[in-house]
Amino acid sequence: MTQDEMLDRALTLHLQKELMVLSIKPPYPDLMMDGKKTIENRSLKPADCRIGEPMLIHASSQRHPAARNLKGYDNACRSAVVGVAHLVDVIRPRQRISEKLKSKYRLLGVPDLLDGEKDSVYWWIFGNATAFEKPITCHGKLNLWYPWRVDGLQAKVTNRLTRLSHVLSFS
Repeated sequence: MTQDEMLDRALTLHLQKELMVLSIKPPYPDLMMDGKKTIENRSLKPADCRIGEPMLIHASSQRHPAARNLKGYDNACRSAVVGVAHLVDVIRPRQRISEKLKSKYRLLGVPDLLDGEKDSVYWWIFGNATAFEKPITCHGKLNLWYPWRVDGLQAKVTNRLTRLSHVLSFS
């Protein structure tokens, strides 16, 4: 799915009130928007998410304790929807991941991504992460949630997705 297709699909799902938001502890949403993080550990089963669909990415209010050694992300965004990303796939527990991918994340200093042997861990693989020009400040929910359930968020997300699609179509 190209970036334009992903944004069009995100806007369609959003208008149908089917676009989901995933809350992630900072600074990992910023790393995702910068293209430096494509894997997110989750205990949610694949049936609980929409593989192949875009979803909004929310930076929660609490910083991830394992991220204290990541340089350059001390002022990572918090309590805001920061952008949209395409959920490409979910790697189920005990599936093998390539040594090349493991090496990439070791270099970034993200050790929790290497623990794929637990039965309770699913690796969500994201692509085409696209940051909003200005994050949408809001208190989120844990894990997955819908933006239309938060007062005032539906219109703001519609505005940001429409603007992002428009900007990318002319670039």
